[in-house]
Amino acid sequence: MSFMKDWPARAATAFVRLISAFFRALGIRGCRYSPTCSEYSAKAFRAPGFFAACRISLSRVLRCHPFT
Repeated sequence: MSFMKDWPARAATAFVRLISAFFRALGIRGCRYSPTCSEYSAKAFRAPGFFAACRISLSRVLRCHPFT
């Protein structure tokens, strides 16, 4: 039963890690924060509240401006 409850967070965490690996492969390492935005997002998705974690993660990436 726990898997059915956790699958959105697990899928989002996997997606964050996939995107992070993709950008590393392209040589883009522009995160100005520590922990990095992907680590921060993965941690947010481990906490309760899927939509809150989405909002927190998006806000962090928008503040970081990794492409500038």
